[in-house]
Amino acid sequence: MKNTESNATTSAYTKNPRSENEHSVDETVVQQSVDPPPAYETIIHLYRSLADNTSNDPAKQSQAAPPVTPQVTQIVTVMQPKLGSLPVQCTCSKCHQSIVSRTELSNGLAVWAACLVLVIVGCWLGCCLIPFCVDDLKDVTHHCPNCNTVLGIKKRF
Repeated sequence: MKNTESNATTSAYTKNPRSENEHSVDETVVQQSVDPPPAYETIIHLYRSLADNTSNDPAKQSQAAPPVTPQVTQIVTVMQPKLGSLPVQCTCSKCHQSIVSRTELSNGLAVWAACLVLVIVGCWLGCCLIPFCVDDLKDVTHHCPNCNTVLGIKKRF
């Protein structure tokens, strides 16, 4: 913008007079943003013509990426049988063999709690040791007979 009296330009943001040779970044941006954006139909027409031109070019067709084959993911869920006092038939998670588990009994919290209750009641002369002979109070550990992996533990408490 020229000032007719002083022959200098004035910046819109600083209000400082400038000579004709000096240019502000702000003035350049204002001058470039005057044109409106192209219409939507024009952009679609340009996009379609560009797509048609690239599909007819044999050099670009040979450089195209190979088609992508979808990957199939298969999820295998192995249900662990409910462990109890008796051996169960299952598949070992380590050796993947169909087996009947080997069980071991061990003294757990239920045995010691029953012993303590008997001592408190007054059976401290030897009767408090009876829970150590009862298999239904003991914890059961299931093992694989092939690889000796622990399959699970059935705890009473």
